[in-house]
Amino acid sequence: MEGGDWAWVFQEHELNLVLRAGSVGMCDALNGMFGDLNQRAEFALETGDVVEARFVHIRARGTRLDLEHKTLDSTHTLRLDSWTWKPKGTSCMWIGVLEGAQFNVSNLVLHGQGWWSSQHLRLRGEYDLYLVTQRKGDAVTLVIDTHGRPLDHDILGTDLLALEFVLGCHVQVHRLTAIDTHGQIVGAAGLDFGSGQRGEWNRRCPVAGPSELLATNDESPEEHIWIPSLFERVARHLHDERQDSPLFTGIAAYLHSLSSHIHASYLLVQVGLEALCSQLVAANTHVLVKDSKTWKHFVDEHKSQILEHAIDEDAGRKLLGKVLNAHQAPSSDRVLTALKHFALNIPQVAISEIKRRNAAAHQFVMAKESTARCQELADRLAIVQTLLIAVIAKYLGFDGPIVGWEWAQGRRKVPDWWSWKKLDEARRRYLVFDPNINIQAEELSPASSSGCSMDT
Repeated sequence: MEGGDWAWVFQEHELNLVLRAGSVGMCDALNGMFGDLNQRAEFALETGDVVEARFVHIRARGTRLDLEHKTLDSTHTLRLDSWTWKPKGTSCMWIGVLEGAQFNVSNLVLHGQGWWSSQHLRLRGEYDLYLVTQRKGDAVTLVIDTHGRPLDHDILGTDLLALEFVLGCHVQVHRLTAIDTHGQIVGAAGLDFGSGQRGEWNRRCPVAGPSELLATNDESPEEHIWIPSLFERVARHLHDERQDSPLFTGIAAYLHSLSSHIHASYLLVQVGLEALCSQLVAANTHVLVKDSKTWKHFVDEHKSQILEHAIDEDAGRKLLGKVLNAHQAPSSDRVLTALKHFALNIPQVAISEIKRRNAAAHQFVMAKESTARCQELADRLAIVQTLLIAVIAKYLGFDGPIVGWEWAQGRRKVPDWWSWKKLDEARRRYLVFDPNINIQAEELSPASSSGCSMDT
């Protein structure tokens, strides 16, 4: 920008551009371009690099008195959100820190000169995500392969949402760095993805891991890794169906139920289950009467008799309205219709829990504090979470084991009513190795002997 000075300032995950306007005209131009919130902008640098931001706004204005030159300059600080310093080439990988991620399964082995490690994940969405754990500490490095395409924040955000769901926890990614094939930094991006609600206490992975499968007497619980299989299905549906995907409703409800107060979590997951079922399966009927017009005529004919029971005129109007709308089927019927559609024969305790939705909706609590038992409330919440997972899994065509609400050996076990089967795709493993080392065939034999397929 001619006629002024500028400087990039990066602090606490925020990228700001500070501009010193050299004239009144420049001040007016900046106010015109960025006075409104959430403006898209592209900045061409002298080096030929380009910084693109999807959301830009003026976060601060100020003045500076230059005593030496006896001038009064105006400064504008622009905040950039969802920005990308675009790499000039396409052959690069994006690397960042993934905060909050927790998982205890792996399908990826890293092999270097004189060392190897195996507690990592590779997940295939629209992009390939590699979750690499560190030898010390809880940090997880996120490596993203865009397959030679420019980094798209919407695509990555959808993949990260699928990641949160399959891990059953909230994650954060603030910034990414683009590294080319020579190990040089060639770009960067600011995401600020994540809600900040994370912690081991609110993690609930929707699929069963080795610990949960032990309760099913599985002879080889570590042979099948189900998180990658579920992730691939979730990501594919979200990308194919785009913003109108019914999965967004179910996933959002599930994730919010992991981080809110238990009463709010229960209400959210009940409403989310109902909304998802309404979108996936058309109800057999929305009414309880043979003909709605005939019912309305019947109520009109008996209007005077109904009003006689009211305590006053205002109560009479409300009473008449309730009787008129009494032919509407309860919202819980939509959930039961969807469960029947997906051939899910759930136990009576779960059916009863679905019907307790109205009390929470009108009172905002699951039970009175004076009579509520903490573990009972947690188990009731787990029932509805399990039903939500089951409906999502059936919609996705996922046949792996899900986590239920009943306990076995200190873990929530796979429900007895959930039919699942072992799939070859859940036995897939990956090997990333230094091309300068010679890997002997016998080094792959442990994976091969277990029946797992190995890709390099």
